[in-house]
Amino acid sequence: MSTRIGGGQNREGTLEPRIQVEEKSRETVDQYPPDIVDQLKRAAFIEGEAANTYIKRINTSNNTPEPKVVTVEVRDESLVIDVEDIVGIVNLTPNATLQIDPKIGWSDILEMFLDVGEQRRTLKYQGIPIREFLADDIGIEDVFIVVAVNYLDSLDDIFNHGFIRSFEYRRVTALDARGRIDIMNSLKNLHFPNSVPKHEFVQKIVKYSIPINDIIYKAGLELQRLFYLYNGGSGNSNYTRIFSRLERAIKRLEQRGITGESIRLTDVPDITIADISRQRHYYAQALEISKSILSSSIGQPLDQGREELLMEYILGMESLFEEYCAFILKEELNKLKQNPTIRGLNGLTIEKKSYQLFKDDDVTYSSQPDHVIKSGERPVAILDSKYYAKDTNPLKGSWSRSRLLSYGFHLETDNLGMIAPLAEPDSYRFAGRSGELAIISPEEDDFSTDGLRQAVRNYLRDHVGEQEEMDVLRDLQNRPVCHPEVEASVLKDMFDKPQLQADHIVDESRAILKYIVKDARLSDEMNPRHIKRMLGENRSFQSYLRRKAKGHDIVIPFFIPASDEEAQQLVNDDDLLNERPELEGATEFIKLHCLTVDEDNCISNYKSPSPFGLKW
Repeated sequence: MSTRIGGGQNREGTLEPRIQVEEKSRETVDQYPPDIVDQLKRAAFIEGEAANTYIKRINTSNNTPEPKVVTVEVRDESLVIDVEDIVGIVNLTPNATLQIDPKIGWSDILEMFLDVGEQRRTLKYQGIPIREFLADDIGIEDVFIVVAVNYLDSLDDIFNHGFIRSFEYRRVTALDARGRIDIMNSLKNLHFPNSVPKHEFVQKIVKYSIPINDIIYKAGLELQRLFYLYNGGSGNSNYTRIFSRLERAIKRLEQRGITGESIRLTDVPDITIADISRQRHYYAQALEISKSILSSSIGQPLDQGREELLMEYILGMESLFEEYCAFILKEELNKLKQNPTIRGLNGLTIEKKSYQLFKDDDVTYSSQPDHVIKSGERPVAILDSKYYAKDTNPLKGSWSRSRLLSYGFHLETDNLGMIAPLAEPDSYRFAGRSGELAIISPEEDDFSTDGLRQAVRNYLRDHVGEQEEMDVLRDLQNRPVCHPEVEASVLKDMFDKPQLQADHIVDESRAILKYIVKDARLSDEMNPRHIKRMLGENRSFQSYLRRKAKGHDIVIPFFIPASDEEAQQLVNDDDLLNERPELEGATEFIKLHCLTVDEDNCISNYKSPSPFGLKW
């Protein structure tokens, strides 16, 4: 595989400014500068265990193990660059950067980041590169939201532990004021004839608008500007929440009197972590992130060239994908629990924990599946997250396959699955026993978070839950929808029909009656030529539709003719006639199914009220 954007090395023997590779891949760069080892070390690479190899790790801000990002092997005629499943931009040398691109789109990564980050503020990764926002194909408009989350998290520490501040002293001559009285100067005021004796007060003024706080404040204003500039039309609720959180943080800084006026951008490099006292160590991350944000706004570093402050934001894709899968599994399960068409999901939970393998407490070996779906203490299904390359069947990996099968054996369940973003969805029945292993992936060729959600939802619905028998489904199989412009026979196909929208169905009353009598001639008793009698029913039918459609999204009407067995049952239902005496004498009926649909086009509520009686 060859490098992109210039191929990695030019004729003079120096590396190109930017080398672009895909995560979890290996690249070879022909030739390199003679002092490449020194340059790698200056870019924070350390020597590996193998000869002539150098490893770069990323310092995390929450004391978690430092993930390995890239390994470089220096050979006689080339550099071999081996990158992990961590995406972003890091420094390969002081003058060359390595851009590690994801297997899936940046927008989908950000969607995962937002969902996971809003659920759990203590992230195991730092974000996406900000120093290289001006690169050709990673723009600040794509990734500023990630930086905003990290910026806000760093501010939380300051809000919780306190601001750095300075003090100024001011003298005020007055009859009464706050502060310490300077007795000597106050006595001098008594020597002036014909004057009112006044005290001289020394006041201590607390000042929060100092350089370090002003750097943080200016960075917040820059992020706010980016929200206005790039995210004005976004309808994502996570974006809105983060923007609101940013506005509240800026307001808190302003309430302290922080104005940003004590320092110019050109002076920002003079403020370093070394200026922060040991007691104020919690300021370090906020200062680093803020300087990086301001660097991006002017297109040049504000860090005195120190490698520690380059803020090489990265995302660990394997851990991010696993956490995102856990998030959507729980969210989609909760949604399906509210779906009246699905049963068998109440009482189910999803968890990740370690299970001890042996009864002997002295033997501490354990297993830890990614996602265990449980009913009480009984495992129902076990799923593993597999962030594999496109068109790679995760079953081909003997280690991952064996591990998942061992989980099933240990926890005694034969319902297994692998969630893989870029694989082909499929299912495999076990030979000689019950159960199956499902590959849970989006149906579309290109990955999307919506497609993954749909795949997870389908798995939970079809492999864990059971389809509830619904009256509306039976009617769809046996009767036509009672409207001249609706021919759909699949329930979901009706959700987009404007004629069946609850706020429009009342206006469709005449069309429904006309369809029954004249267009489709469904009625056993009403002659199409007696149109006036049909119109006489329209007013009361409109009133019925208005009452029953209220509070729902979709209303699906069906006609029950006099010859239908269900019509005979309704005519002879004494309890129904006692409850609704207006049905007395009706021989044919219009039956409604009223549905409420959530944002994912899934039924969240369903009701089939007693029918409207027709007295032709």
